[in-house]
Amino acid sequence: MKHKKLLSANWKNVFEIYLEYKKTLSPLESMKKMRKDFPQITFEEAKEIMIICDTNYNSIEEYQGSILEDIKKIIEN
Repeated sequence: MKHKKLLSANWKNVFEIYLEYKKTLSPLESMKKMRKDFPQITFEEAKEIMIICDTNYNSIEEYQGSILEDIKKIIEN
């Protein structure tokens, strides 16, 4: 998503729209609705929107790196 223009509708950006959906839908259902309403958003971009909104991570790369570190710690112990 870093190199794509931030999408918006009705003066709300995609992050605000995702959070609106999430008030009544699960995170995965919200991601699915986002892709339906904004077909130009890829699955990976929708997943990154979900991760940024639902976690303390600022990117999908940061999130995935954290998971790898957690797995390494579990395996090593």
